[in-house]
Amino acid sequence: MEFFKDYQPLIGASVALLAAIIGFSGVIYSQRRIAKVAEEGRAHQEKMAREQGERQRRAERESFHNAILGELSALQLGLASAIKILLAQISIAEELARQNPGRKTQPRVVFRFATPVFDSHVARIGLLQPELSFKVSNLFGQFKSFAAQAQDQVPEMDAALAVRIMRSVEGSLQKLQTETEELKTLLGGGVAA
Repeated sequence: MEFFKDYQPLIGASVALLAAIIGFSGVIYSQRRIAKVAEEGRAHQEKMAREQGERQRRAERESFHNAILGELSALQLGLASAIKILLAQISIAEELARQNPGRKTQPRVVFRFATPVFDSHVARIGLLQPELSFKVSNLFGQFKSFAAQAQDQVPEMDAALAVRIMRSVEGSLQKLQTETEELKTLLGGGVAA
C-alpha cells in the first residue's frame, strides 16, 4: 500500500488529465456535431429555397404562356376580321379600277391590333426559352408594325395600284395568321422547364 501512497499524487494527476482529455474530446465532438447539424440545416433550407424558386418561376412562366396564348387567340379573331375588311376593300378598289381606270383611292394598309397583355408583360419575356422568346417578340412586332403609321397618311393612288398594294397586305396578314397559329401551337404544347 505504501507503494501506492508514493504514486497517489501522480495517479490523481493522471486521472485528472484523463478526465480533462475525455471532457475536451466531448466538447470537440459536440461542437463538430452541432456544426454538422447546422450545416445540414442550412443545406436543407437552401434546397427548399431553390425548389420554391423553381416552382415560382415555373408558375410565372405558365402564367405568362397562358396570358400570351389568350392574347394570340384574340389577335387571331382580329386578324380574321381585318382580312375580311381588306378583301371587301380590294373588291371595291377592283370595281373602281374596272369602271374608271383613272380613279384614285386610298389603299387600306394600317390596322390597329391591340396587344395590352404583351405590352404589360414584355419585361417577363426572359421567362421563355430563347427561341420561343424570339418568336413571341417577332410576332408581336409584326402586329405592331401594322399600326406604325396612320391611315390618313397613306396617299391616294390609282385604284389598280391600290389593289396590288392591298393584295400584298392581305398576303402579309395571311402569313401573320399562319405564324400566329404556329406560335399558339408552340405555347399550347406546354411549358418546358
